[in-house]
Amino acid sequence: MGTVIWEQLPAPVRAAVEEHTGRVVKAESAAAGATSAMTATLHTSTGELVFCKAIHGDHPRAWLHRTEARAAAAGVGPRLRWTVENTGWLVLGLEHFDGRHADLNFGSGDLAVLAAALTENAARLTPSPLEPVQPLAVRWAYPLGWGKLLDHPPTWLNGWTRSHLALLAQQEQRAPALIDGHTLIHTDPVPQNWLIKDGNAHLVDWAWPARAAAWVDTALCLIRLIDAGHTPEQAEQWAHTVPVYAAAPPDAITAMAAATAGLWTRHAATSAHVRQHELARVAQRWAQVRLEQQQNADTPGTSRSS
Repeated sequence: MGTVIWEQLPAPVRAAVEEHTGRVVKAESAAAGATSAMTATLHTSTGELVFCKAIHGDHPRAWLHRTEARAAAAGVGPRLRWTVENTGWLVLGLEHFDGRHADLNFGSGDLAVLAAALTENAARLTPSPLEPVQPLAVRWAYPLGWGKLLDHPPTWLNGWTRSHLALLAQQEQRAPALIDGHTLIHTDPVPQNWLIKDGNAHLVDWAWPARAAAWVDTALCLIRLIDAGHTPEQAEQWAHTVPVYAAAPPDAITAMAAATAGLWTRHAATSAHVRQHELARVAQRWAQVRLEQQQNADTPGTSRSS
């Protein structure tokens, strides 16, 4: 979404920011995010670094910046240093986290670091320190994906998915009650939102927080691991190193897998972006494995691992 650089912000906006930072001697533009008109690391005359995000205050997604500011003020994610509203712009100044994005490839040393961070977050963010915050059960209310696609499923669905649409929709309908909880979750733990340094992992960009069960953020990482080359079984094995996920009811995880697949499939059904279709197929693969395991467990003489 990024469209401007620091120097292109109106002079009154930059002056208002410098009232907090001191003179900005250099602005290092960051990769454009999906929700900001400008993102940059500001190098100040005092030697401090500040991560800065800006958006027009009346932009339809400005509420995401306000949400992130609320989360940061509550001690979640990078610390909020200041906010500026000037000349129609909303600007956030956040603690600068130095680090690299997470490597989710099979065998990566980052995987254990992420599991440790998810374990810590589950404990630290229960109960949610941010209120009010939308329950994920409300955000994922049925019909989410499959329930909207039952009558007109995409033509590109694979045979298994097409023949199990009713079951997927049934599981999706069960998901909201099963994922409900009292933990503040990030909801978008993609590699780009993890910063790794000195053996620690930090989740940034808390623009879409929600309240849910403590294991949900770990579950949301699974399709990213599968997308990075893990089999669903390998991704599940990693997830079980996070205690709250290992203790989660298997049927709740299965329902969430179905709902996640429905959400991504609905997005892909209305998008020409190849990436949306890739993630939809990855999510469908995870849901298929979970449901087949559940069906095997319900069949005498078979067993499954959750």
